Amino acid sequence: MKDKDWQIRPRETHYRIGVGRFQRPILLLILAEVIILAMSIVLDSMAIFGVGIALLLAGYLLWFRHKRLQDLQTNLEGVRLLGAGEFSSAIAIFDQLCKRPHQGASLIIFVLNRATAALCKGDFEFALSLYHEVLRSETGLGRGIFKVQGDVMRARCADALACYGRLEDAEALLAIQKTHDPNILNGIQILARAVIALRKGDPNHALDVLNAHWATAETVYSATELKVVMIVKALAFHAKTGEGINLSDSLMDSLTLHDVQRNRWVDTHWPEMAVFRQNLEQQLAT
Repeated sequence: MKDKDWQIRPRETHYRIGVGRFQRPILLLILAEVIILAMSIVLDSMAIFGVGIALLLAGYLLWFRHKRLQDLQTNLEGVRLLGAGEFSSAIAIFDQLCKRPHQGASLIIFVLNRATAALCKGDFEFALSLYHEVLRSETGLGRGIFKVQGDVMRARCADALACYGRLEDAEALLAIQKTHDPNILNGIQILARAVIALRKGDPNHALDVLNAHWATAETVYSATELKVVMIVKALAFHAKTGEGINLSDSLMDSLTLHDVQRNRWVDTHWPEMAVFRQNLEQQLAT
């Protein structure tokens, strides 16, 4: 895919994903090994070298495991806050994790979550630069995680691009399939594809996409994430029929005023959605 104007690296170095960020611990480990080797030579005892290296590596692995688990637990708290709509608190957590990562794969997840947090604040330009940083890691530190979750990461970036109005760029990402079978992929891509159809003026196709793959989407989205898909479906129904949302609909009865307010980011660059979402807020508030 050719370079696009949204494909720029974030200015802040702690959001950048690269091998260089993890060199210091390795260099310190090598330095410690050299010191142990020097001691064993001075004392003329290879036993000291063997025992020292074994203890050093065991200690490093235990420390690394502890720090990684600690970071993942902290990340889960950030995700919980994000789902609750406490975006500023979530951003503070993700920023801290991005500044002191202990593993490349973990950093990719932290930057991805920070991008989602930026999106939830309506900061599309910054969010897209972070999503791009995640996508470019596919040929570097992200090789392993992209072999498992690459389609998900591309779909989340496509969601942002579609809502931002960059439909061709979103479609280019959705056309890439590497990690999931077509049925699961349809559920993963449901939001971006529905938004693209709506922004092209085709609510019938948007509803077809949503109805055909809703059950699959329920298996790949969390209950919180699915709320924005509900809002998009409500707009598609309104665009097709001219009617308001039917709150007694079995798929819509869980939608609350808080859900609509928390997902206000979706209309930041989408005028039709902005008008509809504001009307929806008024309907749910009464």
